[in-house]
Amino acid sequence: MALLYAIRSLCAYLLADFKVVVIGDKEDWFSPELVYVPSSLSSVDTDSIIDDAFAKVTLVEGISGEFILMMPDTFLLNPLSPSHMFIPKVSDSFKFDTGLPFRVDVPHVVQYLTAMIDEPLTMEICQKCSAHGRPVVIDWRKNEWLLPVVSAKPNPDKFADLADKRFFMRFSKEGWSEFLQNQLEVMYPKKSKYEV
Repeated sequence: MALLYAIRSLCAYLLADFKVVVIGDKEDWFSPELVYVPSSLSSVDTDSIIDDAFAKVTLVEGISGEFILMMPDTFLLNPLSPSHMFIPKVSDSFKFDTGLPFRVDVPHVVQYLTAMIDEPLTMEICQKCSAHGRPVVIDWRKNEWLLPVVSAKPNPDKFADLADKRFFMRFSKEGWSEFLQNQLEVMYPKKSKYEV
């Protein structure tokens, strides 16, 4: 269900024409509008996912120069353009480990892979290769970028207040709950063209 709502959030708030490519398990609700690429990889191993995603998504028709990689635990909360995703983002320890959507610059990543043939392609390396400009530090206490949901029982008033002001929401394993599912249903009630 998280993937369904993540896609609905893109349709509601991403200010651009885009194509959705899902790499992973096939869901019954996928419509023909959605490009599905099978993968047996676990979402726990994010480094394997980026390697697999890069290898597979670049074979999808119409994707050659760049694409945005977004995990299914992430939702858009307010209108934004792809340029918001293109901005490099780092944690307060200056690592590219925010989990937020990011731009993959295919030529730069290919250049890296060619130069470092024995090195695995990790999420961190992919983001570093694709980064253009000075990164912003993501800190939910200090800026408007992220609403992290890390509890099964967040304060409803605080949740509503922060959701109204942030660009992205992500949930941890502990944050996926009946409360969050109910909130997502209210926030994204409209079916997208990617659902049957």
